[in-house]
Amino acid sequence: MRVLLVDDYGPVRQRAREILLEAEPEIEIVEASTAHDAMKLASEQDWDAAVVDFNLPDEPGLDVLGVLARKRIRVVVVSVLPGDMYELAARDAGAQAFIPKEEMDRRLVPAVFPRH
Repeated sequence: MRVLLVDDYGPVRQRAREILLEAEPEIEIVEASTAHDAMKLASEQDWDAAVVDFNLPDEPGLDVLGVLARKRIRVVVVSVLPGDMYELAARDAGAQAFIPKEEMDRRLVPAVFPRH
């Protein structure tokens, strides 16, 4: 399984990586810190899932989500922003899940790997 991990903040990417690898040690994780890099990776390679920050410095995470959703990739949006309005926007754009970053430890694995 291949997972694209998109967040501009290194410690968040590192924690997400740790959480996912603990659950599925055999997965391949590729990281991107900008929307531009993520969209390039999304369009050039095949992915099974992606974890995308809602707020990226160069373009909105929803732009990345749009590219991924068109390729029918399972997308989980993470954010420090409050849930209701942003969760609705993420789901409308094609995300399968929206997780506040403070809840990643308990909610990321079942969102990325629904069989868990």
